[in-house]
Amino acid sequence: MRNALFILLLSCCQIGTCCSCGHHPSVDVDIVKKAEHIFVFRLLSAEVEAPHANEVASDATGRIEYVESLRGNGKQFSRISFSTLSLCCGARLDVGQFYVGFASGAGPMFEANTGNVLNSGSAGYERLKESLIRVISGKAKFEDAISEYDLYHTQQIPRPPLPCPENGP
Repeated sequence: MRNALFILLLSCCQIGTCCSCGHHPSVDVDIVKKAEHIFVFRLLSAEVEAPHANEVASDATGRIEYVESLRGNGKQFSRISFSTLSLCCGARLDVGQFYVGFASGAGPMFEANTGNVLNSGSAGYERLKESLIRVISGKAKFEDAISEYDLYHTQQIPRPPLPCPENGP
């Protein structure tokens, strides 16, 4: 019993340590206001590097295709890096998907995380782009224009729901 309690305590401490991220858990209105560069990109490739010592997290790097800028110069970013830490701080970015990035500073590397990337979904980026343009121009509130799916899709936990089967249940 004592060993089981000790293991439980250690796992709680490990999770608590991992979940203290150095960034916002999701994009918010302050991120939108402060970002020098807001740009649409498509993730072309991603490679996971060697896992960290705790074997829970890995770093990924990849190539991105610039699509367009909503503010600043997103064209300078051609590479991306992000953590895949699955417990809480890691980002889920899928190759082939369109995203909107919020960055300050210069490229070519975009340091992505759940606090500076929005997923535009598999249907394209036009709907999210139009919503963001309305927010940037002051015609809409961030919380009214951006869906929870867009905000939380890049987070590892909670994971996004699985797509519905094409041929029924």
